Amino acid sequence: MSPHHCPRTFEAVSYDPQRPLLTQPNMKAPLDGNCGRAHQGRTGVLAVVLCWVLAWSMGVIDATAQNRPFSSSTEYQSMLAELHQKLTRPSRMSAGVLLERAGPPIQHIEEDETADRMALETGSWRLEIKKAPWQLALTNKQTGLTWQLADQGPASPGFAWREDASGRAKAAALRLTQIEHIERRENTWQMRVKIAGSTETAALTLTIICPTVIRLSIRAPRLDDNARMAMNFAGEGPFFGLGERFAKARLDGLKTVLHPEDLLGQRPPGHNWTYIPVPFLFSPRGLGLYLDTAAVSTFDLTQAAEQRFSVEIDQPSVDCYFFVDAGPKGILSDYTALTGRSPTLPPWAFGVWICSYQGPGRVLNDARRLRQEGIPASAIWTFDVMGKGMSMGWPLWWTGYYPRPRDFTDRLHKMGFKVLTYCYPFVRQMLNPYILLNPNFEEGARKGFFVLNSAGEPTGPTWEPYIDANIDFTNPKAVDWWEEMIRRIVIDYNFDGWMEDFGEWVKPTDRFAAGVTGRKMQNLNPLFYHKITFEIARKAKPDVVEFVRSGYAGSQGYTRVVWGGDQFPDWTPDYGLPSVVPAGITAGLSGFAVWGPDIDGNGFSKELWMRWVEFGALTPVMRTHIWDKPYGAVDLWFDQQTITNFRRYARLHVSLFPYFYTYAHEAAKTGLPIMRHLMLEFPDDPKTYDANEEYMLGEKILVAPVIKRGAVTRSLYLPKGSWVDYWTGRIIEGGRQVTVPAPIEHIPMMVRAGSIIPLIRPETQTLAQDLAGDQYTTLNNSLIWRIFPASRPVQDTFTLYDGATATARQDPLRINVRVENAPSIHHYEVILPDVHNPREVTLAHESLKKLNNQGYTNRNIGWWQDPEDGSLHVLFTKDDFELNITK
Repeated sequence: MSPHHCPRTFEAVSYDPQRPLLTQPNMKAPLDGNCGRAHQGRTGVLAVVLCWVLAWSMGVIDATAQNRPFSSSTEYQSMLAELHQKLTRPSRMSAGVLLERAGPPIQHIEEDETADRMALETGSWRLEIKKAPWQLALTNKQTGLTWQLADQGPASPGFAWREDASGRAKAAALRLTQIEHIERRENTWQMRVKIAGSTETAALTLTIICPTVIRLSIRAPRLDDNARMAMNFAGEGPFFGLGERFAKARLDGLKTVLHPEDLLGQRPPGHNWTYIPVPFLFSPRGLGLYLDTAAVSTFDLTQAAEQRFSVEIDQPSVDCYFFVDAGPKGILSDYTALTGRSPTLPPWAFGVWICSYQGPGRVLNDARRLRQEGIPASAIWTFDVMGKGMSMGWPLWWTGYYPRPRDFTDRLHKMGFKVLTYCYPFVRQMLNPYILLNPNFEEGARKGFFVLNSAGEPTGPTWEPYIDANIDFTNPKAVDWWEEMIRRIVIDYNFDGWMEDFGEWVKPTDRFAAGVTGRKMQNLNPLFYHKITFEIARKAKPDVVEFVRSGYAGSQGYTRVVWGGDQFPDWTPDYGLPSVVPAGITAGLSGFAVWGPDIDGNGFSKELWMRWVEFGALTPVMRTHIWDKPYGAVDLWFDQQTITNFRRYARLHVSLFPYFYTYAHEAAKTGLPIMRHLMLEFPDDPKTYDANEEYMLGEKILVAPVIKRGAVTRSLYLPKGSWVDYWTGRIIEGGRQVTVPAPIEHIPMMVRAGSIIPLIRPETQTLAQDLAGDQYTTLNNSLIWRIFPASRPVQDTFTLYDGATATARQDPLRINVRVENAPSIHHYEVILPDVHNPREVTLAHESLKKLNNQGYTNRNIGWWQDPEDGSLHVLFTKDDFELNITK
């Protein structure tokens, strides 16, 4: 890669259990081909031993790596070192690579300095700094959008003081006035700027990280921790970002304070809080801003209509990153290159996850019934397996008894299911529901493993009538203790993942072992929690999948799946189904690429349950959720209608596996989410900016969940172009608002006309290939390419995660389908739109015969016309191929 370009694409390194250990990414190679090879006889054995000893002595093989605790790792020690910095930067703690790959001086920057200003310019942007009064303006030359740090208020930027402990207000503000000195070193410009009413100066450092990323570091002169910085901007939106949002995606008019919160029980109106705040804001017109800070920040977009917005930060210094690109995809890619990208998932995670609980008998019966009913499922989620005082399992009065967790997981594994449990980052004082003292709590309190309140007492979540103590992840000994718990879950009990709940309950006055308070750790706690757990679990079992609800900038690099947190089974826009749709969309706009909701089975409305199932099926992770279920609540097993509806959508979800998996790999390389706001795909169409309740799956499928009770139609915005109704095959022209049928069994789903989409057979029972054996239908070498109709000549291409590229060309006389670079032979089925009695179907210029119904059922080579919808199905076995259908 050229050092003069931002690393927008980088390969996420993941462990492949199918590859020999010494060929894993980032592992050093053996000295020669004899290391690890079996030899017969004494000489061969001695050679192997000597080879491994020599390799170990030279550092090629680290014999203690697997046994070394995470707390002793360079990664963890680096986190603590950054935490102790006066200015703590999450980008230094995350999985980002942008700063690591910053190269030599960037060429083609034009610099023009006069007595009153300095301008820097490239082919895509212009940055102008006015010296007196100090002012900065950044313009995207491709779109014309300008953001300016402007003198519109008491600080711009400045350092606004808070009140001190006695309540007496200090000086209202200290403003930057004029630049005294500028000095350049390669890609960096250092400036000293006067402060009004002071003899001291602030230090500003401008660095061009790469052609599309600019960092402005602002350092206050000897201001203490009580100083608060404010920045006022002049600039247009619309504005997006700021983490997962439950009300709307477009943020114009919003004022919000960014730190993780769990306010569900309080239910404040408007849902202006989030489990995942991110100080990252951008416009689809090509500018973005990220504050690399652990401090709480406040973004005020209430004056967006006047083309103004402001930011306040609970600290006097900050690194501001500006992103410049022609569109929002480039900005999101640059931001995630800096702070990290969601890691890849194993294939089974894109199957269906079923919640079951109340003991092994109940869960195993549900598992058997899933197979009997023909409902595909790859994972069972059982949240009430209690961990003997560990932070595992959620206790309720009807919690089941699991006497031998390993036997339980082994039995489900033999049925082709991965098994998920539940964990949380605190320890209860009592063994709920038994109301007995928890010896783990006593041990943690005695050894100092917990976060403390201002009185020096263990503290954490506060809704229960006894103490819940947060584990202090800044204490290495506490991290070792946590590692023992996680290894017990993964190795001793053999679970494959868990709901990684909570992470938000940190108060500003809390005290941590590293010598910092909750004021610094409020935002960083989710990053510490998820990163530490991810690294520990990955070392124990590479394909473990955790799904989390909390986060902050940088934690996405250690977050495989996000779910939308707690919701209520109702239709309300604050906490019900309508609030969850924008949550999934906005999480992706801040770097969390893989998201799935609770399919909430705790309510009494069958209509609501079915709509939630439809929505969940068309997200990357389809998972049912039963918690404090009341008697008579509607879930999967409520009646035959709920079973039939769930089976239909579970099969649809599973059939989309290669589509989901391809975009998951793209997310790991580029940071682009699987669920996408329409604006990401259509940034030049202003009508997409307010689309809060519909989204794109990847680039080709548009989904519009039904979120109104009793609705049988759905009004939605279709962007420009031709679209195909997935259910009817009708072609609809976009660029307008349309109303489509939405009967109870159908979620509106549109596909770009002419698209070619990869699928697998919908009756696939499990995607857990390593568990299924021969008794279950799972992933094999079968692949379906489905081509959607078009009303005009069109060509579409799709490149699979394995590198195979499929191209479909349609015109009034013929359809041509070509696959190139396929790495292996597949049993293909190509499904084409309604082509009645084609004149000829040829594969590699050889005619294929027509199949009868029995021939199609037996998967013979040839073509078959579906009598119900008229679609044409062509079956054959090939790697690369060219298929021609003459109409």
